[in-house]
Amino acid sequence: MNDYISNENIRKLNKYTYECKCEFFWKKFLNFRFETEFNNDLIQEFNKCPSRCIVCQKFNDITYCDLKLWHEEKEHNFPCEHGKQIPYHTIFIIDKSESMGSYDIKPSNSKLYKNENFNNRLGCVIQAMDNYVMKRENINNNDLFSLITFSTKAQINFRDYNKSTFSDVDFIEECMGLIGYPEGVTYFKKGFEEADKILLDIDKQKFNPLIIFFSDGDDDEPNETIVYVKNVSTYNYYNYF
Repeated sequence: MNDYISNENIRKLNKYTYECKCEFFWKKFLNFRFETEFNNDLIQEFNKCPSRCIVCQKFNDITYCDLKLWHEEKEHNFPCEHGKQIPYHTIFIIDKSESMGSYDIKPSNSKLYKNENFNNRLGCVIQAMDNYVMKRENINNNDLFSLITFSTKAQINFRDYNKSTFSDVDFIEECMGLIGYPEGVTYFKKGFEEADKILLDIDKQKFNPLIIFFSDGDDDEPNETIVYVKNVSTYNYYNYF
């Protein structure tokens, strides 16, 4: 059996193109004979989700998700105990530049579409964040959340919020009150500058840092942004979406 179909390398195949990790694709377009080249165990491994536990990676270990590739939208299932239990600290980095006020897409939540400032792209982002927060609370109610908005400038709107914080406020109304209306131009780097401050303070033994970035436009200073993203990536403890 060729080295490239060992379990470790199967998981690394097609880092940027999931379709090529699909069994159907290999059979149909590559004429790969799974039944003769793979035993049943390897076929099962091939069809599993390639996501790794980021806590294990910190200790130079590798633990993969046990669920199938393209599993339903839910928490990954890592067999390591800390991978299952450690909560996330999610950092939202949200574009609130002028173009986010466009009405080409609108939220379905009445709190948002009844407000002129948020019946737009920005309102849809707030609605998506609200959905994410509710789902995470059902998975691990010890999660923390922070919000950064950026355009010409950036600011940390809130940080280290948890379930008890949100139980006292309405998340959507809280975001609307803190974010304000869309204005300014698009500087991605401003958002990552503020994220860097939060990341430095996160206890990586207790939380998995996770960045979720929303924008609808082109970066006005892409080269400088690359520098900041590379700096943030050196932490090697978080996922970037």
